[in-house]
Amino acid sequence: MASVMPDGGQTVDILIVEDSLTQAEQLRYLLEEQGYAVRLARDGVQGLEAVRAQRPTLVISDIVMPRMDGYALCRAIKSDAALKDVPVVIVTSLSATEDVARSLECGADNFIRKPYDPKMLLARVQYMLLNLELRRERTLREGMELYLEGKKHIITSEREQVVDLLISTYEEAVHMNEELQERQKDIARSNQILAALYRIADELNRVSTEQEVCDRTLQAALDLPRFEAGWIFLAEGDGGCRLAAARNLPAPLEVPARAGDCACWRAFHSGGHERGSFLVECERLIGTRTVGAHASVPLWVDHRCLGVINLMGRAGETFDQDELRMLDAVGNQVAVALERARLYEHLESLVAERTAALRAEVIERTRAEERVARLNRIHAVLSGINTCIVRVTDRQELFDDACRMAVDHGGFGLAWIGIVRDEGLRMVRAACCASERWRAAGEDWSLPASFEPTPGGTLAEVLRTGRAVVCRDVGNCPGVPLTGEALSRGFRAMIGLPLAEGGVPVGVLALYAPEPHIFDEEELRLLKEVAGDISFALDYLAKEARIDYLAYYDALTGLPNRALLRDRLRQAIAFAQRHDARVAVVCLDLDRFQIINDGLGHHVGDRVLRIVGDRLGRALREGDTLGRLGGDEFALICSDVADDADILRLAEEVQGALAEPIVPEDGETVRVSASLGVSVYPDDGEDPDALLMSADLAMYHAKEQGRNNMQRFVAELGVRVAERLQVENRLAEALVRQEFVLHYQPQFDAATGAIAGMESLIRWHHPELGMVPPGRFIPVAEESGLIVRIGEWVLKEACRQNREWVEQGLSDFPISVNLSVAQFRENDLFGSINRILAETGLDPNLLELEVTESLMMHDPETFISFLRQMKAQGVQVAIDDFGTGYSSFSYLKRLPVDRLKVDYSFVRDITVDPGSASICRAVVAIAHNLQLGVVAEGVETEAQAAYLARHSCNSLQGFHLCRPAPAEEITAFLRDYDPVARGKH
Repeated sequence: MASVMPDGGQTVDILIVEDSLTQAEQLRYLLEEQGYAVRLARDGVQGLEAVRAQRPTLVISDIVMPRMDGYALCRAIKSDAALKDVPVVIVTSLSATEDVARSLECGADNFIRKPYDPKMLLARVQYMLLNLELRRERTLREGMELYLEGKKHIITSEREQVVDLLISTYEEAVHMNEELQERQKDIARSNQILAALYRIADELNRVSTEQEVCDRTLQAALDLPRFEAGWIFLAEGDGGCRLAAARNLPAPLEVPARAGDCACWRAFHSGGHERGSFLVECERLIGTRTVGAHASVPLWVDHRCLGVINLMGRAGETFDQDELRMLDAVGNQVAVALERARLYEHLESLVAERTAALRAEVIERTRAEERVARLNRIHAVLSGINTCIVRVTDRQELFDDACRMAVDHGGFGLAWIGIVRDEGLRMVRAACCASERWRAAGEDWSLPASFEPTPGGTLAEVLRTGRAVVCRDVGNCPGVPLTGEALSRGFRAMIGLPLAEGGVPVGVLALYAPEPHIFDEEELRLLKEVAGDISFALDYLAKEARIDYLAYYDALTGLPNRALLRDRLRQAIAFAQRHDARVAVVCLDLDRFQIINDGLGHHVGDRVLRIVGDRLGRALREGDTLGRLGGDEFALICSDVADDADILRLAEEVQGALAEPIVPEDGETVRVSASLGVSVYPDDGEDPDALLMSADLAMYHAKEQGRNNMQRFVAELGVRVAERLQVENRLAEALVRQEFVLHYQPQFDAATGAIAGMESLIRWHHPELGMVPPGRFIPVAEESGLIVRIGEWVLKEACRQNREWVEQGLSDFPISVNLSVAQFRENDLFGSINRILAETGLDPNLLELEVTESLMMHDPETFISFLRQMKAQGVQVAIDDFGTGYSSFSYLKRLPVDRLKVDYSFVRDITVDPGSASICRAVVAIAHNLQLGVVAEGVETEAQAAYLARHSCNSLQGFHLCRPAPAEEITAFLRDYDPVARGKH
């Protein structure tokens, strides 16, 4: 068929809008075979976009599609003035008259029902293409009303093509009626055969196999007087065929070897059978008493030929074209019946397979449902245990509830818990619960109140390994309690689950079940979780008891803690109020205890605290209370104190108890002393908090007075505390307000008088308090932690100032900056120093860090590592106040330092005190032996300077040489300073 446009052109662009890819591809193939150009769209939205992008010759659209259906697409095309002349064919599987009406309303030019006949579809397309130009030129001048199923539909002037279609259909019907009248006689002659042949179709509705279809077809055909013989060939394999059935087969055709010689068979093999019945002149029948021609009816389904029916008329009779067409209709029915029979046989096979699969699935599902039911029961137990953990406060209640839930919710026949009571494996029955089924079998069972698991048995294995042990047949598992009772009641499986406390197995939860296959992997996991939750509850109850203890007692010493001390003090005050008595509160803090912790380790410090607590407890009177407030601070409550003499005697007893050296296990001998502060009720406070605070203030006053003494609270201490708080509050704002300044004090070479270094000293210039001395605010800064920020500021300002002096040609010496313990505890002190050096541009060799011996003893190894890092960068290190701390020479020789600074307390008396002079000489000698420099601080007289220079001290620093001064004054001093003149002086 030629694919032409109405104007004679050869390009036909057809757009197919179909959401089924398979159907779209089939239709595309059919149209492209005719030479049409075909495009595809998956839905109405894509189709509308394709039409607007490139106007097609024709649109073929499905109705039911996502996003936009065929009606909406057609309506959109016809409502577009540029596209309304594009013909639209609606293809649908719907058959209601309403669908036809909706197609007309939306503007469709034609419609085709699915499944469609390819020839019919192509004929429609060809017709519409041939009449396309005619439809464009002609329009209906007036509208029309069309009634379908009682509904009125308006046909507009743009719908003439629909009217043409309806008129054409009507004319065709009239023409067909005339032909029928003309051929009425012929039809009447064929009615007998037609009715009989349709009976064949009716017979086919009652058969279900391929062989039955063939047999019934031939039997029904030969019952008619028109036919004498018949046989059926069916396709088989690749291009082959077989004789499926035969009735009255002529003798020449009965020889299988000659079957291939039949013309109809050869036509079938070669694919020569077209649709429609035809006559075949069979050469194998020539010369017989029958005619050589017979009717051959191909069995077509869609595009496949399943085989052929051959029917032979009685002698001397043949078939006209009408009869062949009727036979073709029968062939179509037979083909459909064959296809249906094959499908039925296939479905029967599938049903059989599916039935077997369903049977297996039902069995598996039943098992799964049983498993899910078991898991749900255990989940119920788990949920119940979790609820129980929240509310129970007693181990026995926990055990009883756990066993009950295992039976009631978990469906187990018996549940019991045994707990280990001694060092061995002997167990006691902690809880037990039996189901109704278990109890209904009789009361001839009992779990012993105490029993010892069989060595190597199930329970012993649970306790030994701390893992669950499953016994799927209790009759073959050793050491399972109540084995006989379980088997007699139908319970063959048992599991032993470990119960732990603190990670150590302390008992067993035993569960008995009827099914030998129970306790699969998932169920076992849940049961382990149940045992784990019970173990968690045991830990929780144990920790709760421990928490109750720790709420009132110190964990390290076992002494009352602050909370219990306050309660005891409240009771003592109430007693004193009733009996007009006095109560003394003593706060005691060990002196320099931090050195013990840092130097010997916290484990030694803890041992010392326990020994101190024990000694203090023995020194108290009966009725007094000793407690630990925290750290190395203790408190004593002494009831019924007569006078201050009693307090003094108490203090002497306390200090006497601490006088003896303490020798911790595997440790060095340690000596401790204590600073004591005392407050008395009612003189120094009338409630526990006030008395404790007063005693604490007195204790800090004792430390300020040199430690190892007792101080009584006085009102002035409260004033001092208030002043201290005032300093701390204002100190926090000093950095922000830039109230800090640095003063500098030079260090001179003892031999030449040249400036050998410069120490930076911080000062606080407060607008209201004036110049605050370092001794007043540095301790507060260290305790509050502000010293870290202040120290960083000092370091940065000192480096900046020395860099400025270097640029002015005034400095080739290092500037010294003191480090505090708080700065050293910072994680990134090394990084902070490097960053400041980089920001200020100061050569690391021109910076000296001054560290104290106490700082060195804080963490020797870490401290040494830090100093080595600094030395590797070129930074110099000096030990300040040498001789006043607790450093060890074994550490000193390992320290990567450059200089030692002799404390001013030794320099002050070197000209009048032989001891001080000896210490100075010793320090100088030690330093020189270690290749270290020595700086003497506090040089205030010419005699001191001369003595130190005479004994090889390297550098001198003090008021005699130069007082600390602001940067401006020191800058002027450096410009005018003449070391030669100083040396002569």
